[in-house]
Amino acid sequence: METGAATSTPAQNPVRKLAGNCSLDRVGMWVSGACAVHCAALPLLLTVAGLGFLGDERFEWTIIGFSFVVASLRLFHSYFQEHRRADAIFLFLMGASAILLAKSGISSWESAEVLGMTTGGTMIAMAHWRNHRLSHACGSHRH
Repeated sequence: METGAATSTPAQNPVRKLAGNCSLDRVGMWVSGACAVHCAALPLLLTVAGLGFLGDERFEWTIIGFSFVVASLRLFHSYFQEHRRADAIFLFLMGASAILLAKSGISSWESAEVLGMTTGGTMIAMAHWRNHRLSHACGSHRH
């Protein structure tokens, strides 16, 4: 049996360590929830408060990208390493699909983007909440 620097344990991998941190579910809930509130309240914020930067496409795609990365890291890690339940991943995929469909502009209905983005952000926040509950319910979860 050969030992040496070439072998590594999963705990040494920084991506696995980050993905295994249940704080990512909390971050994901907040970011996705903020995304949903942002999308629902954006028309009011743009007209009343003069916060035009919130309507910038780059800002929106940054929030979406961050939300997708955090969800992917935490939810897939939890599925494979902790509880093996797919319902949180299903919620995430449905929310991500709603967001991407809303941003695609395929609907001519003017409220479609707001509705799709709000629904998608809420579903991703719910996915993190469900994953958090599943992770705490199984015996392999650790802080």
